[in-house]
Amino acid sequence: MSLFKAPVGILYRLESLRSAFFRGVDIHDKKIVWTYWNKVLAGNENRGLGGGSFFALNRALLFKWIQRFLSNLDALWVRVIQAIYGNIGCLGHMILPKQSSVWVVILYAMLDLQKKGIDLFANCKKFIGNGVDYLFWTDVWIGDSTLKDRFPRLYALELNKNDSVVVKFGVILCFDSFRRPCLGGAEIEQAASLSSFLELINLNSFRDRWVWDLEVSGGFIVYSTSHWIDLIYLGSLLRLLYGWVVPIKVNMFCWRMFLDSYLLG
Repeated sequence: MSLFKAPVGILYRLESLRSAFFRGVDIHDKKIVWTYWNKVLAGNENRGLGGGSFFALNRALLFKWIQRFLSNLDALWVRVIQAIYGNIGCLGHMILPKQSSVWVVILYAMLDLQKKGIDLFANCKKFIGNGVDYLFWTDVWIGDSTLKDRFPRLYALELNKNDSVVVKFGVILCFDSFRRPCLGGAEIEQAASLSSFLELINLNSFRDRWVWDLEVSGGFIVYSTSHWIDLIYLGSLLRLLYGWVVPIKVNMFCWRMFLDSYLLG
C-alpha cells in the first residue's frame, strides 16, 4: 500500500471485509444495509463517520514518495530516478514514459487523480531559501507564476535561461546576461517591474524546501492528504431531518430514499 498502486479489485475486497466487520456479520451473509459504505467512509464535513477509504490511503502513501523525491535531492534513489527520467523525474508531464516501473506507476496514479479533479501537486509549493534549487526564470518561486510568463520580453533577451536564483542574485544586475540592453516601451516597463520584485526578496542561508499547503507546519502528513482525497472522491452527502408529524415508517422510507440505501448486503 505504501509503494505499489493497489488494484481496484483488491481495494474492493478490503473494503468488503471491513464493511462486514463494521456491521458485525459474516461476509457471505445477505442482510439489509441501511446506508452505502461510502457514506461511512466519508468525512464529517460530508455527513459521514470519517472512516476513510483504502483508495485515498493508498494514493496518499504513493504521493509521499513524490514529496520525498522533491525534498531529498541528495538521496541515492532520487539521483537514480533523475538519471533515468530527468532532473524533475517527469513530474507534471501529461505524457509519461511507456516503460513500466514503480516510479512510472506512481506518476500514472497521480495523473489519474488529476483527471478526477484531485490535483495533489497544487498543494505542493516550494519555499525559497538560498535559491540554489530554484531556476530564476522557469520555476515558480515568487508569486503564483514564473518570471518567464510574467516578463516574456525580458526572457527573450536572456542568454542564460537555466540560471538558478542564487546565480542571478550573485551578479550586480540580473540584466547583465541579456544579449542586448533593454529598449523603450514594454522592455523598459518589464525591467522596472522585475527590479521592484527583486528588491523585496532576501535569500536565506537554509536550503530551498517544499511545503505542503494542507498542513500549517508545511510538512507532509498522510492522514490529512487521504482525508482531503476522500472529501472530493466520496462526494457530499445529504442529511434528512425527521418529521415528527408523520409515521415512523414514512420517516424510515424517506431516510433510505435520500441515502439511496436499497442494496442488500
